[in-house]
Amino acid sequence: MLAMAPVCAPTVDRGTLLAVISTESGFHPFAVATNAAGRTTSSRRFGSADEAAAAVEDLLSGGIDNIDLGLAQINYRAGHLQRLSLPVTAAFDPCTALSVAADVLVDCWSRFGGDRPEPERLDAMLSCYNTGTPARGLSNGYVGKVHTAYQTEIVPALRRRDADGTTAVPPPRPDAPISARLRCDVPAWDVWARCPQPDAAESPPSDPEPAAPARLRGITMEGPNDVPLRP
Repeated sequence: MLAMAPVCAPTVDRGTLLAVISTESGFHPFAVATNAAGRTTSSRRFGSADEAAAAVEDLLSGGIDNIDLGLAQINYRAGHLQRLSLPVTAAFDPCTALSVAADVLVDCWSRFGGDRPEPERLDAMLSCYNTGTPARGLSNGYVGKVHTAYQTEIVPALRRRDADGTTAVPPPRPDAPISARLRCDVPAWDVWARCPQPDAAESPPSDPEPAAPARLRGITMEGPNDVPLRP
């Protein structure tokens, strides 16, 4: 999701967008919710896009159209999909969902700009995404939830880095076998790499070394943009 956001929705800050998605669906791509009188009346998470789309079609055929769809909980009644000539199934494609969410956020940002200071304009944008108005999302608590989601660390780094920015690798134990202390060249993409092992069919050397253990290569995940949602 972190890598997908700037590709599918480049017009919105990644951290802001992910905070919205976290608040809307908890990052579940096949979520479907119905609403009435400003409240959620039902919410389900399906196992596939086809199941979710079929459930939505059943609701629509029964005259229910105030439905939030997919990862971004795009509201069907608001016409966001229809305006972009997209079918219901598009809401359950993660990249398309992020793109539509960004489109709605940009529209809200443009409509409720004016002379508002940036923090107030951001809040108006978030409220608009939730309610279509610049203020009701504040009073119902939605905007506060998005701010909380933004401040939550989404993915911590898996490797500690030294002050000079290089990755800190723990030294081998002094009593480790020689083969465990030697580096071997493995492709960078092979995160489950093993050092080459002797061919089992060959006769072992007179003084064989123990086989090198499997080594999990560290992976550093990049976190959200360093741009605060509000000062």
